[in-house]
Amino acid sequence: MRVCVTGSWFGVSDCGVVDGLDVTVDYGDVIVTGLVSSTLCATFGDSGAPIYARNTAYGLLSGGASDCQTFYQPIRKAEDVMRVNVSRDSG
Repeated sequence: MRVCVTGSWFGVSDCGVVDGLDVTVDYGDVIVTGLVSSTLCATFGDSGAPIYARNTAYGLLSGGASDCQTFYQPIRKAEDVMRVNVSRDSG
């Protein structure tokens, strides 16, 4: 599946593909489970950036193993953790 990110650090967008589901990532000081792996390119400072395709939110950027191997938190998990609901346009 193709997804995109718009990072805040450089203010540019990039698209890539999902290449792993339910991934566990060890960031050194914390281990995060349930992430999605992708080939999106992002940089330090882009964490929390939206992951989307067309008009659908898929998640929030968590981090990366390299500039173009990144991980994101699925949007439903982010909603649960933050106790919010992403707005869903009915029309």
